[in-house]
Amino acid sequence: MLKPTVGPIIGHTTTNHVRIFLRGELQDHSLVFAGIRYRRAGEERWSQGVFAKLSILRDMSDVIALNNLATDTEYEYQAGWFSPMSPVHTVETVQELPLQWPREIYRFRTLSSKANTPRAYIVGSCRYLRMTAGIPSAPRLGDRIFASITELAQQAEPPISAMLMTGDQIYVDDLNVIAPDREYKEILSKYRAAFSQPNIARLMSNTSTYMILDDHEIEDNWPTNESKADAYLY
Repeated sequence: MLKPTVGPIIGHTTTNHVRIFLRGELQDHSLVFAGIRYRRAGEERWSQGVFAKLSILRDMSDVIALNNLATDTEYEYQAGWFSPMSPVHTVETVQELPLQWPREIYRFRTLSSKANTPRAYIVGSCRYLRMTAGIPSAPRLGDRIFASITELAQQAEPPISAMLMTGDQIYVDDLNVIAPDREYKEILSKYRAAFSQPNIARLMSNTSTYMILDDHEIEDNWPTNESKADAYLY
């Protein structure tokens, strides 16, 4: 198995459920699967793998749900993707394959069921990552804040319950009126680059993250500046 090309990203988390996003890579016309296995922190035995079949319709990404977890419990997990030799495999049959999982171990914690449990959150917006000819320009400048956030989160008391990213995950119009991204492939590339920077990737792989769109993910001051030509972009 190979490391995810984007992710893993911990998403919606409850007392007994967690959703994890990850992306693989297109392999000609071969099947591609993503998988996750997990265990309670401190245990040796991993769960059986949970798999999803990846599709180009979702840019070779998917969300894998883990259910029936214990409340207020720390878990470890591993994540990866692969393309099996046989073209007839399913998410059920790949569970029987002797897979070699990527070595990196991530963590998440389910929520407490007690309503009066103190909670802490990270809130922010406006991920600016300028791209020039498809390559991030000085990406470390926008990513270094997430190294600081990770350090604070590791020491937080009460523990961080979630990170809320309240818009502008990317700037499709990062140079404003100068050559804004208008094509689907360009926009996908920008999201991949934004979520793959090392510090934010490390933070999101261990912290429940919730996101919402804002104007710059379509165009500046959208829909105030909307034109007929923007219907296709939207």
